[in-house]
Amino acid sequence: MPWLDLLLVIATVPSLLLALVFATECLVGVFFGGECHLPISRRRPSVAVLVPARDEQETISATVRDIVRQLREGDRLLVVADNCTDSTAELAKAAGAEVIERRDPEKEGKAHALALGRGVLASSPPEALIVLDADCRVPSDLVGTLARHVEATGRTVQAEFTSDAGEGGGVAALSVLAILVKNRVRPAGLRRLGVPCLLNGSGMAFPWSAFERVDLAGAGIVEDMQLAVDLALSDRGAVWCDHVRLRSTPPAEKDGLLDQRRRWEHGHLDTLLHQAPRLAAAGLLGLRPRLIWLAAHIAVPPLAMLAALLCGTCVMTLLGPLLWSGTLWPAATACSGLVLLGLGTFAAWARFGRGLVSGTALLAIPFYMAWKTPVYLSFLLRGPQKVWSAAGAGLARRDVGHDPARVGPGSAIPPKEPLSAPPPPLPSSARAAGERPVSPARLGDAATPGGRRPDRGRERPSVPGIPIARHS
Repeated sequence: MPWLDLLLVIATVPSLLLALVFATECLVGVFFGGECHLPISRRRPSVAVLVPARDEQETISATVRDIVRQLREGDRLLVVADNCTDSTAELAKAAGAEVIERRDPEKEGKAHALALGRGVLASSPPEALIVLDADCRVPSDLVGTLARHVEATGRTVQAEFTSDAGEGGGVAALSVLAILVKNRVRPAGLRRLGVPCLLNGSGMAFPWSAFERVDLAGAGIVEDMQLAVDLALSDRGAVWCDHVRLRSTPPAEKDGLLDQRRRWEHGHLDTLLHQAPRLAAAGLLGLRPRLIWLAAHIAVPPLAMLAALLCGTCVMTLLGPLLWSGTLWPAATACSGLVLLGLGTFAAWARFGRGLVSGTALLAIPFYMAWKTPVYLSFLLRGPQKVWSAAGAGLARRDVGHDPARVGPGSAIPPKEPLSAPPPPLPSSARAAGERPVSPARLGDAATPGGRRPDRGRERPSVPGIPIARHS
């Protein structure tokens, strides 16, 4: 074999290994994933549900109502309205949530909202904390099931979180398939292999003792992956559970869908570059094979990028015999990676994706790869996206014509009451017997005979330097 062919074979090995990891997880998840057998406790611990929200006025009311129905006395529901320019805070409060607003445009990212929520809850911490997105549909058994799994395992639990088919076909349908592979099929394979899973940002349930120790200040725009890495390094890796299945609807507009994928995949690539080597080093030095596999799992790029990488290697190696009369060994190595990718993807679609994505939609794969190309080019040229924004929020802001720097008469958001203003009285339907009224936002919270919690009526910022406003 000529030395140039040998170099080409060596160059194709990394992409082949990535395809092998991807195919192994998919095939194990499809054929051996089985049912979730996580232990579940009979005792339901006290729960706080934390919902960070950014311009989610279209969905926040339904989400809050779905959560409130599942709360028991002693539970809390806290919505963190993060730099909102719409009526998210007002609607969440009206639906029964305790609301705190965060206004700090210089510090973008969901992690800052989670840090603020954690600071508020720390004064009376729950036993389990559940993080949910404001735009997902919440199953009726989510809170109790996740809380009992956390109680029984003592570990962080990630619910299954996938996307509906939505409207349109082709590119949008393939995007749904990519999420299904990432959040349903490959986690099932990891569970069977005994490897901790990644977190998906919504449907995450933590023991409070774990959540209070995680570093949120250093988390990026995709804070869930950073949290999963930190938990795995501390031997408290997350476990995946498909007993509870969350669903979200993808944005209808292609621009909103592309912006959402840009944020997710930039975060994935940033985590790949910075956290995969950290995990691999810890696994090799500590002889911890599960960490090594998790590092390989993170090192697999998003599906469209992996397909483009393998196609590029195939084309490059096929040129060898034409240009310098080389052998076909490099091309065979590269094409075997493409076969592994196709095998894993097809198995995932055949087992779980037929009801979401039609067979004819698979023909749009080249267009899907082309559609995603600007996402990867922007990462290479400008670095990862740093702004947390709800998909389509830009349209919502233009529709209401709100100026974020102007809050007062005539603005899209009514002016907020001063922090020292007395709170509205609790509704009579929320009062328990005797002198202990129960707030719909914080069930079981002790109150004074006048109907006010002892901490109301005074400013109690939880994170220094961040202006906040309370709605309870």
